[in-house]
Amino acid sequence: MRRFLLAILLLPHSLFAAEIELPLDNVQIVDGDTVVADVLMPWSVTLRKQVIRANDYDAWEASTARKTVNVTPAEIVKGKAAKADLAALVGRASSVVVVPSEKREAYGRRLGSLKVVAGGKSVNVADFMRERGHCRKED
Repeated sequence: MRRFLLAILLLPHSLFAAEIELPLDNVQIVDGDTVVADVLMPWSVTLRKQVIRANDYDAWEASTARKTVNVTPAEIVKGKAAKADLAALVGRASSVVVVPSEKREAYGRRLGSLKVVAGGKSVNVADFMRERGHCRKED
């Protein structure tokens, strides 16, 4: 019995982890795949002004700030449209949540998958952005 319990304890934590959705408040749109928001944690703990980048899609750039890709003026136009559509979706949402990743990306931003409830319907933000053509070509 002891060996069985020890084996269970040594299994990776991710095998038991359920998908956790953390509510967001005071959501501000940075661009088509990045938001700044307060993350509402259990026990009334709030992580204020967290920069969160979507890890399940890569939207067109709305500025030339990203140095890892060549951003053209045409892309900036697409990026501003992506940002506007994300802002409209979040603006009509009754709730916004993030499914967090344990990792951070190169710029130190937290990573996660964004979801909203709008009009009583759950919307995966990555699907919403892809359907509108707001994503860079995926590898």
